[in-house]
Amino acid sequence: MKLLKKIIILSCLTLGLASCVDDMNTVVLSDTAYTPDKAWREESTYTQFLSKLYAGFSLTGNQGPYGYDDISNGDTGETAWLRSWFSLQEFCTDEMRVFWDNDALNDLQSQSWSSDNSWFRLTYDRMYLTIAYCNEYLRQTTTEKMDERSISVSLQEEVAVYREEAKVIRAMNYYFLMDMYGNVPIIEVEDGVGDFMPAYKTRRKVFNWIESELTTIGTLPEKGLYGRVNDDVVAMLLAKLYLNAEVYIGEPRYTECIEQLNEILTSGYTLENNYKNLFCADNNISSEIIFPIVYDGKKATGYGGVGFIIGLEASLKVPGLPIYDIFGIDGASGAWTGARAPKDLFNLFESNDGRAMFYNTGMTDEITDLHTGYTQGRLVTKFTNRTKSGSTGSDNIFPDTDFPLFRLGDVYLMYAESVVRGGEGGSIGQAVEYINDLRERAGMPRNIIESDLQLDFLLEERARELYWEGHRRTDLIRFNSFTDNYNWSWKGGTQTGIMKLDSKYNLYPLPAGELTVNTNLIQNPNY
Repeated sequence: MKLLKKIIILSCLTLGLASCVDDMNTVVLSDTAYTPDKAWREESTYTQFLSKLYAGFSLTGNQGPYGYDDISNGDTGETAWLRSWFSLQEFCTDEMRVFWDNDALNDLQSQSWSSDNSWFRLTYDRMYLTIAYCNEYLRQTTTEKMDERSISVSLQEEVAVYREEAKVIRAMNYYFLMDMYGNVPIIEVEDGVGDFMPAYKTRRKVFNWIESELTTIGTLPEKGLYGRVNDDVVAMLLAKLYLNAEVYIGEPRYTECIEQLNEILTSGYTLENNYKNLFCADNNISSEIIFPIVYDGKKATGYGGVGFIIGLEASLKVPGLPIYDIFGIDGASGAWTGARAPKDLFNLFESNDGRAMFYNTGMTDEITDLHTGYTQGRLVTKFTNRTKSGSTGSDNIFPDTDFPLFRLGDVYLMYAESVVRGGEGGSIGQAVEYINDLRERAGMPRNIIESDLQLDFLLEERARELYWEGHRRTDLIRFNSFTDNYNWSWKGGTQTGIMKLDSKYNLYPLPAGELTVNTNLIQNPNY
C-alpha cells in the first residue's frame, strides 16, 4: 500500500469537531512552503491521498508503527481502526475474556460501561477522521478544481473512480458507526471544515443515507484489485445493512439482503480449501476474501492490527507454549498475554471440527480469575504470522497477515439466515448446501438437513465459523441474545453470568466529551 509521502495531514481531532479536518493543514517538509494548493497541483497527490483513505483502516499515522499519529493518545496502537472496532465487537461477548488490568476493557467485558469509556471515543474519533479525509478528498477532486489546476484528462478519468471509492469508504465507516452508536451525525462535503457542531441524525436517517449512497455509487475498480473496494464490497455492505434492518429500523429487509448476496455469489469467489489459510501470513492470495484490511510486516505496521489479535492469542505465561512455532512471532515482543476463549466458545465445537483452533495443553476449562487466570480457558491459535507452507512472515514482530473484514464464508451464513427468516429470492435447499460446504471444509460430515436450519443453530454456526473476526456483538443483538435470552460466563461481571441486562447496552453511548461541546447531539437512552 502506497503511503502519503509529501504531505502529512494534521488531524484536528477535537471532541467538538467530530473529527473534521481544518483545511487539511500540512507540515512543511522542506525550506519551501508546501501548501495544500501546491500539493493538489501535483498529479501524484491524487493517488497518494487515496492511499491515505485506505491506510485509515490499518495504520495509525504516517510513520511506521507510530509517529506523526493521526490521533493523540497515550497508546498509539489503541487508535487503530481495527483494534478499536474489534475491541467493541468482541470484548463484550461470549467469545473472549481479557486478562489485562484495564478499567475500560473490564467495563466492556462486564457490560458495565459508561459514556466515559475511552474505547468509545477512540473508535468514534477514528471513524469520523476517516470520514473527514473522504470528504476532503471529494472536496478537492471536483472537475472544476482539477481543471483550474490543469490536471490531465487521463488522470481526471482515474480520479472519477477514486471519488467513488472514497464514497464507499465513507459509507462503510458510517455503517459501523450506526451499528455501534445508533444515532450519529452525518457530515456532508458541503459542510466544509472548521469549528461547527454536526447535526444529530436518527438511526433511520443514517440507515437511509447509507442505503442511498451505496445504491447510487458509480464505477468502481474492477474486481481482482486486492484491497480496493469494488461492486462486491458495496453489495456486502448493503447486505449487512439489510440483514440487520430489523434492529436498525424495525423493518425486515431479508429479501433485499438475499438480492445483494446473490450478486456476490455469482462473482467468482470460492471457499479457501483449508480454513486456517484464511488467517495466515499469505492470505492475500485467498480466493475467499472479499475485502481485507491490509498489513505488511515491513511496510504497513502497527500495534493495532492483526499483530494486536495475535498478541491477544499468544501468552508468555503459559508454560511450554511454543509461541514462535505456532504464531511465527517473537514472544518477547509479540505475545501480549491478553485474552482467552471461554468455555462458552470452545464448547460449541465438536472434536473433529477443524475450525476449533485452540491450545489446551495445561489449560483448565473454567475461567475463575480475569486477572491472573493465564492457564484457564483456551488460547486461540487462529491468526498467525506463518504462511500456508509454514514459513514465517517477512518480520517476526509485525505480521504480514491481512484481516478478512468481508469473506465468502460469511456470505453463505448470511444467505442461510435470510432464507430462514423469510427472505425471498433464495431457497432452503441452497442454504443447506452452503452450510454443509462450510462444515465439510472444516472436516465435518455433510449431514445438516433442512430441519436443522433453526435460528439457534445458525447463531452457533456463526460463532464456529467467524469467531474473533468482529461479528459477535452484532450477531448476538440481531438474534436478541445480547442483553437477554442467553447467558455466558462473566456476563454482567459475575463468573456465572447474568441472563438479563439493561437493554440500553444494545447500543454504545456517544462519547461523553462529544456531548459536552456539541449541543446538537442527544445521548442514547439511559446513559
